[in-house]
Amino acid sequence: MRKKLTSTTALVFASLSLLNAGCPDGGKGTDPDAGLDAGPKPPEFQACSGDIDNAIDGTLDDKWTFLYDDKAFPTKDELDRGRDGTVDEIDEWGFDAHGNFTSYVAKNIAADGTAKVYYQQTEVYSDKDLLLERLIRMENQDGTPPYIRLNKYSYDAAGKAVDFTTDKDADGTIDSKTTYVYDGGAYYIRTETDSGLDGTINSVTKYARNAAGRVTQEDFDFSNNGSIDLVIAFTYDAAGHVLDQVETMPNDPAYETAFRSTYDAMGRAETYTFTASDTPETNAKTTYVYGCGNGRSHARRMFVAGAGRSEAQRLLRQVRAGRELE
Repeated sequence: MRKKLTSTTALVFASLSLLNAGCPDGGKGTDPDAGLDAGPKPPEFQACSGDIDNAIDGTLDDKWTFLYDDKAFPTKDELDRGRDGTVDEIDEWGFDAHGNFTSYVAKNIAADGTAKVYYQQTEVYSDKDLLLERLIRMENQDGTPPYIRLNKYSYDAAGKAVDFTTDKDADGTIDSKTTYVYDGGAYYIRTETDSGLDGTINSVTKYARNAAGRVTQEDFDFSNNGSIDLVIAFTYDAAGHVLDQVETMPNDPAYETAFRSTYDAMGRAETYTFTASDTPETNAKTTYVYGCGNGRSHARRMFVAGAGRSEAQRLLRQVRAGRELE
């Protein structure tokens, strides 16, 4: 049974780009730098701010401000609800020397200025930029114990994803194992999860891809009974940017959650729109304003930062909807 989110915070992450960021892609996936050299030089890839229209009625309600360090890495964004000059939420980012996203913290800011963390994500990479560990912690709004997941990933000699284990409380005990299944090609087409570590496959996810290897659809069978419980479909533009990420449930035709993006001629995210059939009060559209700095080196880092936030948003929705994530 789905439960509505009780805070719009989880739904107004200003995403600079959408990415299918659920699992590593065996070293094969969308390259955020691909095609950038063909554009005008030098484009301004740093977003100064994002204007949010919560009801999608043409009225600007909230505003994101994006901050960077002296190396042009995104370090923080601040949300001003009501555009009254007060910071109500802060997101903080961390990257390693290779530009890999290593940490993300989302905080709500109270009227007295105190901060309360509600989402944390940390990632560890190998010297070959392969994701080795991902730790996620989400604080429950009702005061119950937090949702914690520690995933550890393994690869073959060629860098293709083999499997990952899940420690549901980060207490050192492995609770499940997910294996990647290939069809002989470079990309996996299926994942299988053994939740009890007893050799029984409890849930399955199937992946459809386009000619470029990008995922176009994910079909989730949470009980491995042959019935699809959740479908996530992706569409892309010619440059490989994600245009739409739409979640539907075959058993609930009225349900649809959509993340939609548009891009300008330089490949920068122009608008980001979120709509949800079950929580229309959380619908929102963000329009980005650029001009904070020049240089192509920003593009990948901003893409990864946006991807991390989009993933956090997606996980928050699914967990609070009652889905048991591995």
